[in-house]
Amino acid sequence: MLFHVQEHRFTLAQLSEMLECLGLRFMGFLLEPHVLHAYRTRFPTDGSSTQLGSWNAFEAEFPGTFAGMYRFWVQKPTQSSAITV
Repeated sequence: MLFHVQEHRFTLAQLSEMLECLGLRFMGFLLEPHVLHAYRTRFPTDGSSTQLGSWNAFEAEFPGTFAGMYRFWVQKPTQSSAITV
């Protein structure tokens, strides 16, 4: 559980900072297909649709995108272990 039971409002910029501080990788939003299509049309260079800066710009253009709540996936990157011989 990432957030306190009391509701807090976060911007995508704040979310990005929190994920970085926690060492988590943003994997993507849970969205309706038409929203994802509109985003990919607007930002075709973001093939994985995971650039939070671009999502921030998209949300500014289309304020109802997330209907007041961000639903998303994050991942803890795996630690690569080096083998010394």
